[in-house]
Amino acid sequence: MSLPDRVSEALASGNPRLRLDGIRECLALEDPEARAPLEHLLTDDDLADLRAFAARAIGVCAGEDARGSLLAAARDDGALEVRLSCIESIGWTGDRGATAALADLLDDAPTDVVVAVLLALGEIGGSDESAASAVERRLADEEAEVRAAAALALAVLGNARQRASALDYALGDPDPLVRLRAAQARVRQSEDGAVDRYIEVYEKAPADVRARVIRALPTLEREHALPLLRRLATLEEADEGNARDVALLLADHGCSSGAPLLARLHYEGRGGFPVARALAELGVGVGDHELRRELERGHGPRRMQAVRALCLLGHEDALGAVAELLGSGAGADRRFAAFVLARAGSRDAIPELLRTLDFAYLRERRVAGELLATLIPMESRTRFDPSADRLTRRRAIEQLEASIA
Repeated sequence: MSLPDRVSEALASGNPRLRLDGIRECLALEDPEARAPLEHLLTDDDLADLRAFAARAIGVCAGEDARGSLLAAARDDGALEVRLSCIESIGWTGDRGATAALADLLDDAPTDVVVAVLLALGEIGGSDESAASAVERRLADEEAEVRAAAALALAVLGNARQRASALDYALGDPDPLVRLRAAQARVRQSEDGAVDRYIEVYEKAPADVRARVIRALPTLEREHALPLLRRLATLEEADEGNARDVALLLADHGCSSGAPLLARLHYEGRGGFPVARALAELGVGVGDHELRRELERGHGPRRMQAVRALCLLGHEDALGAVAELLGSGAGADRRFAAFVLARAGSRDAIPELLRTLDFAYLRERRVAGELLATLIPMESRTRFDPSADRLTRRRAIEQLEASIA
């Protein structure tokens, strides 16, 4: 597939507005052919915000193939926002071939870059012991934000002995945020007693830190999140704000234990769109009018969330709109449609889910893999590692396609 002429011309123009439009089209098309002109923008454009936007688009269009250009800009670009965008883009791709080079960026870097690298390494994971050692050294950083990000990254980096030793150290940190991040890393590793340890640390933390860490818990996978969230729901009954946030997260994981609180907030007129969306996730349609309102006036992710919620409640018009997106939408829209239809049990989503396994960000690949497992008969399933390199993923996808043909 070649890049449309209008997009190529926009990217090659000297007009910032046209270049911005061209980058947006590349994000929608997700065309690997966009890599070369986007890499040219990344090194050539005078405007830092355009270079940063180009870095995001390169990751979407080229995935692991963009490693070299993104790492070079992350190291050498003079604008902080560009460096951060490149690092974030590498993390989203889940490129384990980049972990050593990312860890090298930790040396003599400003705090914002160090935190971004640590978060990216925590997104990618892997067994690279030298990268894990570089992260472990950041547990002694003078900035608590850095130490907290390092603790989270160590949940998925290095070998088991490295992780255990480093997280033991972080659990003794004087800052409550760092201790909670280390406890969260232990939960993510499914260690015995990790939830009890998290609750012990959580109970001693100040209110502002408790509220902050609740908002970070969506990064936990369902199997790790549910036991912890159920304990937090009991612990936070007296704090309505935190209890609401926990109930929303429980609903996202399909757990109805927080539904009574959400329903009460809705009927008291204090729930709004987030509560209506969460209730729809649980099959409770009392907030239809809130969802319709967001569908009519909203845009971007919130509008998509409203469409998804209405689909879950069986609204035929929303289901029809999603089916249209699956056939003609941009890449992100097609993935969204496939995820919604898969949750509704439609096998029409399978081709797009397979494409997502091949060519999307790591988090999306994980979701696609989980959804495919619900649509493909057990005897036809092939083990799939969303964190594997692209060649390995493509071999697994070919086996999946053959098994369900």
